[in-house]
Amino acid sequence: MPHQIGHKNWFDNNKSISVKSEDTDSFIKKQNNKNINGVSDTDITTLDPSLGALAPFIDQASGILDNIYGKTVEPTQREKDLNMGRAALKFFTQLGAASSVPGQTALGAANIAGASVAQDYLNKVQSDKDKADKLEQAKKAGSISLGMQLKSAKDAKELAKLKIKPDYINIYKKDKDGQGEKVLNVIKGSADYIKKTSPGGGYITDKPPAEKAPTVYEDDFGEKRFLNGPNEGKLVKEVTNANKIENNENVDTESEDDRGDIVSENPILIKLTKTQHSQAKDFRKTINDTTKDFRTDIQTGYLKIMQFYNNRDPIGDYSLAVGYAKMIDPGSVAREGEVNAVANSGSIPDTLKAQLLNAITGNGRLPQRVRAGIYNRAIEIFNTERLKALQIIDSTNKSWSAQLGRNDQLGHILHYKVEPAADENTKVDLSKLIEEKDFVFNEEAIKGMNVQQLRDIIAFQNLTNEQIKFVGDLVKEKIKAK
Repeated sequence: MPHQIGHKNWFDNNKSISVKSEDTDSFIKKQNNKNINGVSDTDITTLDPSLGALAPFIDQASGILDNIYGKTVEPTQREKDLNMGRAALKFFTQLGAASSVPGQTALGAANIAGASVAQDYLNKVQSDKDKADKLEQAKKAGSISLGMQLKSAKDAKELAKLKIKPDYINIYKKDKDGQGEKVLNVIKGSADYIKKTSPGGGYITDKPPAEKAPTVYEDDFGEKRFLNGPNEGKLVKEVTNANKIENNENVDTESEDDRGDIVSENPILIKLTKTQHSQAKDFRKTINDTTKDFRTDIQTGYLKIMQFYNNRDPIGDYSLAVGYAKMIDPGSVAREGEVNAVANSGSIPDTLKAQLLNAITGNGRLPQRVRAGIYNRAIEIFNTERLKALQIIDSTNKSWSAQLGRNDQLGHILHYKVEPAADENTKVDLSKLIEEKDFVFNEEAIKGMNVQQLRDIIAFQNLTNEQIKFVGDLVKEKIKAK
């Protein structure tokens, strides 16, 4: 069959290659000698050059893996003949099938059969290449792990010879929740030490500074709450129980009696059998998970705003800004921090966003109309989200009551307090707020202002560069004079 110049004819016979057993033995011996000396056919140049002391061991490991996995070899002449026969059989089979189609010419049928066989050949070549690439990648990955083991073994051997006591050192890693740290005691300079303290290893050699334990205070109702930390403003017992529910543990008001039944400290709650208690744990986790945003951020933010709205000071402004950030974008404050949560929020207008950021960072005050707007919006958001949470709790309680055969045992599955609905009548009438007078830049009046008032001027008034410098210099002088 004629073919175009430059394209290999599929049906050309390949020349036979003579292979002698002594040649094979000689090749294997040479290959083994190379691998023993730490030189392998695996391309080590792609490994990270920063491996430093590990590099020679990874070279050695690569040689070992070459011997284990072997090299991708060319097919034998017999395999080539079989493949050629299969290709020819498929070609003539498809040629016959295509020729039987009415209207089909011999040349057209040959083209169809040839294209199919050629595609099979290309697929086979690509498959073989993919397998070879995967094998090579597996050897590279394995060489790093094996190299570390080889180095550790050599280190231990050298230390034993010299009778040198290993130099152990603590390395530290922050836990995922950001609380405390994980400590490992490893040999300094060992493979494990190098791996874990290298970039991306997750460990550091310097002990992180100890984090201050959150302060707890009693609110007006005698309930203990967190004053600071990630759970600021939340009831201690609710945070504790939420963690226990997440871990499928008994809450702090439950105990087991002599019969194995679960008893609650709440006298109106009945004893639960082990089976009933297991069901209760499932229902209480459902409530906690599906109302998490309301429970952890929306209700907490609402309470903060209600508590500090009348505090017309930097602390009150800060509390309103943080509380509002929690309510409009629940979960973000815990993930990103207050400043980033507000800055990245797409639901806050740019003007309000700037004012909230100034309040959080202490660089400006919230205007009264803004504070009142936050107060009103907090009431609206809380009442809406509270209703949604109650619907979830009610639906879950119906399932729980059906399991239990009575409907007065919600306390077994609900372990956080849902605040009463906010009174819509307490919302502020913004139209009755006195309009803030236009600002007049009076240097003598400005000189008599305190630092916070001066910062408010910079934050909220449109000043020229000279006016900004004048006020800024006053701020510096007043701070220095304190």
